[in-house]
Formats: sequence, C-alpha cells, structure tokens
Amino acid sequence: MDATRVATEITNTELLLDRISAALLAIVDPTVLSYSLDSGQTVERVTRNTLRDLTASQSSLRNTLATLRARQTGSGATLVVPSSPRDGSRQW
Repeated sequence: MDATRVATEITNTELLLDRISAALLAIVDPTVLSYSLDSGQTVERVTRNTLRDLTASQSSLRNTLATLRARQTGSGATLVVPSSPRDGSRQW
C-alpha cells in the first residue's frame, strides 16, 4: 500500500471512529431512543440494543487505525538476519 493510500485510509478510519463515538455518546443519553449513524456509505439506525455491536466496531476500527499508523511510520516488526560470520568463513 503506497503512502497516499495509507494516509487516505487513516483519514477515513478516523472519520468513521468520530461518527461512531458521537453515536455512542448520543445513544447512552436516556432521552435518546435511536440515533442515525451515517458511515459515509450507509445510514444506519442505532439503538441501545446495538451498543455491543457498535463498541465492537469501534474496537476493530481502533485496531485498524493502529495498524495503518504503523504502516505509515514504518514502525513494525523487523526481521534481522545475519549476513555472514565475522571471520569471513561460510560456516557459523
């Protein structure tokens, strides 16, 4: 994935996380019965009954965001492989 694509994915994920957070804050208000969540692709009605699904989606998106940020900054697992023994021989 190129840098531009990763940056776009990060922006989209952050936007969706903001929308889910707003929905969660709204739906825990006892006076609110339902909330219209616009993901940018679909509009979905969420209620207190869907809180578990919404928090699961939020958690998943946070993990996705962390992965994307790691790709963007290059921080991730590094595999270190020795090139050759110090004495120049071919055997370890």
